[in-house]
Amino acid sequence: MKPVMTQNKFLQVLPKHILDRFDPHIEIVLVNRGDTDRDLTGRSDYIYFPITSVYSLELEMADGFSSHLALLGYRDAIGARNLVDLTMTGVPRAIIAGYSLRMRSEIFAAEMTRWPDLRRAVHGQFMRVTNFLGVTSGCNLRHPLQRRLARWLLSLNYASGSTCFEMTHEDLAHFLGVRREAVTEALCRLAHASVVKTSRGKLQIPEPRKLHEFACECRHSYQSESAQLVHSAGRLKAAGA
Repeated sequence: MKPVMTQNKFLQVLPKHILDRFDPHIEIVLVNRGDTDRDLTGRSDYIYFPITSVYSLELEMADGFSSHLALLGYRDAIGARNLVDLTMTGVPRAIIAGYSLRMRSEIFAAEMTRWPDLRRAVHGQFMRVTNFLGVTSGCNLRHPLQRRLARWLLSLNYASGSTCFEMTHEDLAHFLGVRREAVTEALCRLAHASVVKTSRGKLQIPEPRKLHEFACECRHSYQSESAQLVHSAGRLKAAGA
């Protein structure tokens, strides 16, 4: 089994016998900003397992604009949503360039029919992301921008495992659905509190634990999901033993 496979948390929790079957079909690719899991014809020929790349799940609107729904990163399988009965709305689009593993969708789908553990992992991811969508919807309606921004930055840290990003104020305004000027003001307050650092086109979170103090209570959804992921890892490993 390729050691790099364990750098993606979705793959890491799968039993070894499934990973051994994936191994000959996995390749590592460079993902560029703006890439999606679809080709020019709209087909999703591959399942992607991000390592250092991060995707935004985007809802494309009739006027040509898109709305940010959720972040997907090194804990996820991009494109697997198309293989479950309840297809998730939205198109994943890379917002952080980096590396990802990938395999052909038809091979992944064939293994899903063979292994209940893999089907449970895919459905589990579907349910986790659906839960995030619900939390985010409520958060956007009820919480002030600065707390929502801090919560979103924590979710970016959670999705990427990183603390440094190429991210503009305009990018953040799109993800939060607000004006760029409002994001600039909120970022200045967080920078004044020394929980973020900004420079031209770059953003750093020196200590994510300190940023928790400025985020709304919706941040707990990520902590809860982490505990569920550890529990699922133990259950899947035991099933594959």
